Amino acid sequence: MIGDLLGTAAIIFFCPGIYNATRIQSMRVIAFIMIGVVIYELLQPVLPRGVLDWKDVVCTFADGSLALIVVLVIWQIIQDPSMPDNAKADS
Repeated sequence: MIGDLLGTAAIIFFCPGIYNATRIQSMRVIAFIMIGVVIYELLQPVLPRGVLDWKDVVCTFADGSLALIVVLVIWQIIQDPSMPDNAKADS
């Protein structure tokens, strides 16, 4: 269970960082990875020696949600260069 949390978190934070993703791209990457890991977990019974563990699926959703919250907080602190400046739009 801890391995699922840490492994998924590492992948979720590594991918947007390596791609130098914008705010919207970051959210898309997080959603794509989270859905991909859940699909992989659901396919475990079909794979050799695979066992479906619902705790892994729940941990993936929890970790993806936490990562999304952290990324959104980071994007609130850091200005996204691809987005128009809000101060200029208001004036």
